[in-house]
Amino acid sequence: MYKKYIGKIYDKEVYIVDGSELRKKKQFADFLDSAMHGTQWRQTLAGVPENEIWIADEIDDDEKKAEIAGFWKYLKLLNKGTDPESAYKLSRSSENRVREKYNTFTRDDIEIKTLATIKGITIKLVNGKAVRNLIHTDFVQGGHDKFYKYIPEKTIWIDNTLNKNEYVPVIMHEYVERFLMKSGHSYNVAHEIATKIEYGDKK
Repeated sequence: MYKKYIGKIYDKEVYIVDGSELRKKKQFADFLDSAMHGTQWRQTLAGVPENEIWIADEIDDDEKKAEIAGFWKYLKLLNKGTDPESAYKLSRSSENRVREKYNTFTRDDIEIKTLATIKGITIKLVNGKAVRNLIHTDFVQGGHDKFYKYIPEKTIWIDNTLNKNEYVPVIMHEYVERFLMKSGHSYNVAHEIATKIEYGDKK
């Protein structure tokens, strides 16, 4: 696995990793643009060593700076005794300040093009960085209107920072997940089923 050491934040070693390669393994299917073991930062990934922070290589340098600022604030607060949930919320403010500093996008920059229309559902390629800077920091890979209220009705968004060979499996995942949520399933159930279908239920 590709890992490039770039420094430390408190007692954590920070590595740049290949998100596209990681997501080929089911255990890392939910790896977004960063992760740290056993915390509320983005999501818990047991495969990340306890003393490491992983940041995806596919996001650009400005987003990497924003991620690092968020991690730094989060760990600083934890070391001061702040509870993890509060520390996470406050760390996002630090990340967003960096995003605001470097942001050059407007809402007109979000949608790039229509990739397909499947049974009335429009699949849009969007500028993931613009979405994260302007609307929702946690948007990564893709999403749909049944989960993210800011996505237009009957629409799925695909993040352009993905490797192109990830577009089809992510579209499939989001389409299945959306269908199941529309049918009354909870997000957690729909996400689990969609992930099993995406990976053929194999690690």
